[in-house]
Amino acid sequence: DDMALTPVSGSFVQVSVYYDNGCALSADGEVTCWGGMSSPSGQFRNISAGGTTSCGVLMDQSISCWDASGNPINDNVPAGTFSDVSVGGIAACAAATTGENQCWAIESYYWDATHADPPDIELSQVSAGGFHSCGIDTAQELTCWGENDSGQQEFTNGRYTKVDAGH
Repeated sequence: DDMALTPVSGSFVQVSVYYDNGCALSADGEVTCWGGMSSPSGQFRNISAGGTTSCGVLMDQSISCWDASGNPINDNVPAGTFSDVSVGGIAACAAATTGENQCWAIESYYWDATHADPPDIELSQVSAGGFHSCGIDTAQELTCWGENDSGQQEFTNGRYTKVDAGH
């Protein structure tokens, strides 16, 4: 089924897309979504679009997630302060500003404990994939966790500025 996505017009500082939807973040923290996802309320620092769930870091650095209708769904969402969040196929992960990095189930049917064990290091960015996740630490080194059946945790050492774990 081919679904044409028509993004909204405006000035944005971040965009995140998933299979049949997308969300964009304006400079003033407003989120505008299109396709199969409705816009949430609130002011955000960053966002990550997912299939049935999207999440973002609010201005107070807490995490807020919403469903396709834009309604808050904060079951399993960790408390604390975070600098980044990423929604993958079955899980979301967040980089903590203090304390422990967190991953939690978005699609609990496929969830197992290997997805819930991010490293206990300071991460500047996270990316949740299908059954694995990756992050970049403050020294710009890459680390990944979760499944490794297709070499998801095998990468070239070096300095990185952005990671996308895929789906």
